[in-house]
Amino acid sequence: MKYTLLIVVSLIVSITMCSQNKAIELKLKRNDDKSLTCNYTKELPGSYTVTIEVNDINNTFAPKLNYVVNNSSGSLFTLDPTDSKRSITFSYRYKYSLGATNPKVDSLFTYALPYKEGLNLECRDLKHVNTKYLNKDDPENYRSFVFMSDSVVTITAIRKGIVVRVEKEHKIDTTKVYSYSSERNKIIVEHLDGTLAKYEGFDRN
Repeated sequence: MKYTLLIVVSLIVSITMCSQNKAIELKLKRNDDKSLTCNYTKELPGSYTVTIEVNDINNTFAPKLNYVVNNSSGSLFTLDPTDSKRSITFSYRYKYSLGATNPKVDSLFTYALPYKEGLNLECRDLKHVNTKYLNKDDPENYRSFVFMSDSVVTITAIRKGIVVRVEKEHKIDTTKVYSYSSERNKIIVEHLDGTLAKYEGFDRN
């Protein structure tokens, strides 16, 4: 039986959050000078890109589209009134994804192999699901490898970083061969330069 470990290194991993478990919360605060400040709180570790979609805005200029947040809380932006005698009206929606937009990538960094010295694993290049099934190009700055072994092995990180996501609840059926599955146990690590590595193929828990 072949055991597989899937390693994905990409610049941005977009993850849809459930509304009852938001990683980022935004709140507007009206100031005494009639300006409007948007504050955020972040519950989970790692960098997140917040995208603002303005629905209605009056007596001020629109904020930037994208913001990268790293801290657990802070101010996203402040809107000043164009007419200081009138209040600002502002409504918006927002969405967010794990990772920073256009991080400064260290292209010279050498990544380690994801297993201990002395092991001999088969390595294959892996295409993105959009490329394989939807006839699209791989996302920019995306590389994916699958490592195959005749036995269960302990894997190691390919680069130092911070663990920003863990999924461990999925049961693994080793009697079947999958070409794709969204129900894989995974660990996502954010590196110092803002890139992300996703490790998939772990046993449950």
